[in-house]
Amino acid sequence: MSEIMDSYQTSTYERVVKKFVDLGKLSGPIVFSRVGFLLFSFVDVIMVGSYLTNSLAAISITHAIADTFMLIGVGMIFGVLVKSSMAVGEAKPEDAGDAMKRGVIYSFALGLFASIGCISILPFLSMMGFEPSLAAEITRLMFIISIGLPAILIHINYSFFLEGLSRPTPATLVIIVGNLLNVFLNYALVFGEFGFPEMGAEGSAWSTTVVRVFLAIALIVYVHMLMRDGNAYGVNKKTPWSWKSWQDQRNIGYGSGLSFGLEAGAFMILALIAGLISPVVAAATAILINIRSLLFMIPMGIGFATSVHVGMGKGENDFKDINLSTWTGLTAGVVLTLMLSLFVLIFETEILDLYSNDPELIKLCIPVMLFLAVAMPLDAWQGIMCSALRGREDVVFPTLYHGIAFICVMVPAAWWFGMIEQGGVTGIFIAVIIGNITATLLFTHRHIQLNGSQIKV
Repeated sequence: MSEIMDSYQTSTYERVVKKFVDLGKLSGPIVFSRVGFLLFSFVDVIMVGSYLTNSLAAISITHAIADTFMLIGVGMIFGVLVKSSMAVGEAKPEDAGDAMKRGVIYSFALGLFASIGCISILPFLSMMGFEPSLAAEITRLMFIISIGLPAILIHINYSFFLEGLSRPTPATLVIIVGNLLNVFLNYALVFGEFGFPEMGAEGSAWSTTVVRVFLAIALIVYVHMLMRDGNAYGVNKKTPWSWKSWQDQRNIGYGSGLSFGLEAGAFMILALIAGLISPVVAAATAILINIRSLLFMIPMGIGFATSVHVGMGKGENDFKDINLSTWTGLTAGVVLTLMLSLFVLIFETEILDLYSNDPELIKLCIPVMLFLAVAMPLDAWQGIMCSALRGREDVVFPTLYHGIAFICVMVPAAWWFGMIEQGGVTGIFIAVIIGNITATLLFTHRHIQLNGSQIKV
């Protein structure tokens, strides 16, 4: 009997270790790609923040609005990743190619709607109480940023396809080149170097748009011309386009799009609340949200890898592997994020100095770094749990829980603590912690409900 138990324990240990290794191999490039994706806005904030604090508020609010619509589109095409990973589990490679090809047209259409949505908000800025000069600058920047939204969604569609096949490296390499191009264009166009005109924040916006078009073209060329086994996935074959033939893919996207939109929309509202308080509070909030977003890319990448493994487990109808993938991904993500939180607290001054040389702005941010460090592990927990649910095609509850946690709880709390109680940036990030605690509890409850109260490996 003891030999049987020892054999079972050894087998369980080996499966857990193998799962950590497999998730690490997949999540490493995805994390690198997601961090690289956020480095675009990091460079924007640094360059524009060094140029002019008030312009930093304008570019940050512009990105907050545009990114909300973009992330709704990202969620709508999330079915490409889930269906691609399930196709791998089911040994049906052409199904993955079909999901990708449908996603291309879908992404372009969603990008156009996102552009229209961004522009439609502009007339309301003055009505909301923004200073006329700030509202005017946001308007100029938004017209530039909105041009690149269809391109970036097409790029993400191809990235999801490759990640679903557990091949994130090509997209990662493209992101690296894109970042180098973005640094060059930002520096040249913001400050007027290398013979380019000095354009300030508008130069940063044009850099973002040009780079997004490059990212889309690069992955289109790779998948359709350079991918060695592209024929096995039918990347250049005709695909059935009947509306019912990809209903499941869209259904995953509907829930994910609304879920992504609720979370991103909530943070957009936080940026707007900060903008109503003052430009310097808006700039401080933008810096702190950018730090949060950049560091969140690590647990987000692990969450996407977890979603892929959960999707494969679902394709194989292997409940134990679904459960093992979920809890392994959660453990890895939260532990790494705790380490990042410690890093933020130790090097808070050095991190903030990267963003601005404005003493008033830095002074406003320093006390809030503690709240940011507390929020990060909670953010990682809810994000990875949510990705695991999406990987098993659980659509309704992640959307519902994001709405409750971020729209119904975090936004009113930010208004109360930030505006009514005049807590400013500190009040806004107290609300962020409250929202993340709510989301963490809700998503954990859902997993316990689905998987049982014990971890079955």
